[in-house]
Amino acid sequence: MSSAQMDLDIEVRRRDGKYILIAHQYGVVVRASDLRAGIEELERRAAIIASDLEEVGIPLRASASPSRNTVVLPRDRLAPSLVIIVTVGAVLASFILLATAPIVNALAGVRTGISELGRSEGGPSIAAIGRSGVDFVIKLSQTLDQVTPERKEELRTAIRKIAREVESIVEDVKPPQPPSPGRPNDAAK
Repeated sequence: MSSAQMDLDIEVRRRDGKYILIAHQYGVVVRASDLRAGIEELERRAAIIASDLEEVGIPLRASASPSRNTVVLPRDRLAPSLVIIVTVGAVLASFILLATAPIVNALAGVRTGISELGRSEGGPSIAAIGRSGVDFVIKLSQTLDQVTPERKEELRTAIRKIAREVESIVEDVKPPQPPSPGRPNDAAK
């Protein structure tokens, strides 16, 4: 392959008054004091390598030059990561929105119920809501006076069961208590 037919990307550097010429696609480096003589030597060496490669059947990729002298900017390195982070954040935000929607709906229902309770007592004041609560407790105690002893026992059993379930839930959400420094640990026993 002659140098006239060969496309060659050449990187030129100048160090200490001499030229360093590099043809990355062929892995050739030439040092020369004269630029024209350095280019001719680089083309000659690249032609030899190209000829050897063609001889053994390895195709040359003249169009793909891996030696582009480009500067990789930080934004170019960070852009794919930022896209991934934003996408994951959007997906997590959607899951959080979907998971909390029933809770928000339930709280809105409680708020509506309290508002309606306040309006039925003559105004949306907190005092009216408090009065309604007291009235409820009084009515409940009057109703309990009319309940049979068997039904009261059933109610006690149900309330105890509810209390145990609530207690186990409360224990699950309580932060662990740190061990007190004055107590001997159980492992020493």
